[in-house]
Amino acid sequence: MALAEFLGALRRRWYLLMAGLLITGALGYGAAVASPPTYTARGLVLLLPSQETLKTTSNPLLALDGLDLPGRVLVAYYASADARAQMEAAAPTASIDVSIDDSTGGPVIAVDVEDTTAEGTLKALNYAVSSIPPQSRENPGEGRRPDGK
Repeated sequence: MALAEFLGALRRRWYLLMAGLLITGALGYGAAVASPPTYTARGLVLLLPSQETLKTTSNPLLALDGLDLPGRVLVAYYASADARAQMEAAAPTASIDVSIDDSTGGPVIAVDVEDTTAEGTLKALNYAVSSIPPQSRENPGEGRRPDGK
């Protein structure tokens, strides 16, 4: 009975119902245009010890303790203007943040990317992770700069 009375009231005031629906739709559309969705992705890169270090131990995970400094050097390089310019050229709409992952106790570099499209986010993440030189992941103590020079 209450439902029938409610529907009768809606039929009698149909113009208010339509105005409310139109205003709600317009406000919803305006909110979607004003704040478009952002997509985030995160990649983690583990720095590995050199082959010489692995000759003295059978478990490579036990040799990760000395790699914090090379990890911090890599992160400092990615904070430089040169590296920022390269990343902005590769992904102009993305926000890329390279840092040491604090949730782990080892030399893990976290790459956080935020962009307006899912494809752009993954493209920027792949670029940032692949720009970390393989030498730093294999032989971090060789004295090479992150740009390979």
